[in-house]
Amino acid sequence: MSMADAYEDLRITYEAMQRLDGWTPQTRGQQFNGWLADLLRAGGIDAAANQRSAGEIDVVFTIGDVRYILEAKWSKTKADTGQLAKLQKRVRQRLSGTYGVFVAMAGYSDEALKDLVHGDRLELILLDRGHIEAVLSGEISVVQLLSRLRDEASFTGQPYTTMADLRRVGGRTAIPPMSQIRPVSPVRRDGSSSWNPQQALRGNPSGQYVVFNGYQAIYWLLVGILLLLVATTAVIAIGDHGLGRVAAIVAVGFELLLVSGFWRMAMQPIRLEIGQIGIQAFFPRDTAWMPWERIDRVDVVRVNGNLAVVAWSKFADSYPTTSESGRGPHYIPSFGAVALCPLGPLRARRCEIANALRLYGQNRY
Repeated sequence: MSMADAYEDLRITYEAMQRLDGWTPQTRGQQFNGWLADLLRAGGIDAAANQRSAGEIDVVFTIGDVRYILEAKWSKTKADTGQLAKLQKRVRQRLSGTYGVFVAMAGYSDEALKDLVHGDRLELILLDRGHIEAVLSGEISVVQLLSRLRDEASFTGQPYTTMADLRRVGGRTAIPPMSQIRPVSPVRRDGSSSWNPQQALRGNPSGQYVVFNGYQAIYWLLVGILLLLVATTAVIAIGDHGLGRVAAIVAVGFELLLVSGFWRMAMQPIRLEIGQIGIQAFFPRDTAWMPWERIDRVDVVRVNGNLAVVAWSKFADSYPTTSESGRGPHYIPSFGAVALCPLGPLRARRCEIANALRLYGQNRY
């Protein structure tokens, strides 16, 4: 059977499922799993439906070296938090690097989307009727669709991007095709151009950079726990006398310092931007700005045991050393490089940051 014939059969079956022609809502759900597997196979993807392992999975499939497990829901009601949490649990029961795909023909409840966005790490990609019909019509292939949705989830932190949003041109976090990226200026050695290594204003033009945001929820949790501890210690200080009171007062002061630090990190989480002109990192107290013209080479390497974006440059010593900068950008004399941003506080994988460096770095990565 040709690809055109395969898609025509899929369209006929899809229209029949819409009308419930020969199915009840329950039996349609079972048929939908097999239909989705057929849709994937029609696009050249190895897929299988109704797999039993650590919990039954509606569809499993592989694209390149990436494994996906898919759950589908075709009903009149929107998918809720419990249904997404169930798929998240099954993703976490599998090897790291496995992605979950949820297909909800009616979309998703606001509460479900909010809970997913505020979680520790995005592990799901969300599809709805619009995505399925775009693939069925030939507007976009499954491989292209999942690639774009993964980019959106990686760069914006949003697991759910509608087809209408995908069709829009530009946008703050959109990555332009390579043909549209203007060449980066050659490296200048005379140091004559104006450059502020701690520039606070955004260095990359709008729409020509990708964003990696830091964690916030964990810091708010720590603030809450510490405030409870402050209240408890204050009660002890009031009720005690002598050395006990002095110790409690000192403890309250120390706890308030911790509250202040975590509050600042929750209000101003670390943010990394990689774009057409250069790399910029925003910290609660510092900012690092390194244009590509000042960078010889960039990589993601371990610094004192922790992964960081590191840039090798003759201008690296323009930044303070570790002892002077604290957690901010700092010069590493043994490397002759500057650690621009640690990866630990960011809600991003190493490979996602590496892809952005490769895209914009013009052979410097």
